[in-house]
Amino acid sequence: MSEPPISHSLGQQQEPVCPRHPERASYARCTRCMRPACGQCQIHLEVGMICPDCYRDVTGHSRPQRARTSNNPNITYTLIGINVVVYLLQWIIPNYWVYNEFAYKADWVAYSHEYYRAITSGFLHSQNDPSHLLLNMVSLYLFGAAIEK
Repeated sequence: MSEPPISHSLGQQQEPVCPRHPERASYARCTRCMRPACGQCQIHLEVGMICPDCYRDVTGHSRPQRARTSNNPNITYTLIGINVVVYLLQWIIPNYWVYNEFAYKADWVAYSHEYYRAITSGFLHSQNDPSHLLLNMVSLYLFGAAIEK
């Protein structure tokens, strides 16, 4: 489209308007074709904006596709589930086997090179105090859900 921009007359001054919405004044111009575009028509880029016509010419789409985002903190729920399962395993499997296999013991890690213990130890919780698990999971939910969004 190579139509000249429509403009309203305000005394001696010409006010640029959006070609799609002639009732709206627009001082923002497309960085590709330099036509004015109102706020509803503007497609914001990382630098500047582009009009819908130029966007369609460049991408073949009429409007940018929005990324699908979920409001559910699925990673947080997964981590909470893993923590609860490991806590239950600590109760079910006798003789502190789970703790002995996954706890971080610096000397043992240096000797055996079992570096996975740096991660797995974060899923272990005190068996003597269930409030330890509860408070950690509440904190994980509050911070994890906020960070995950």
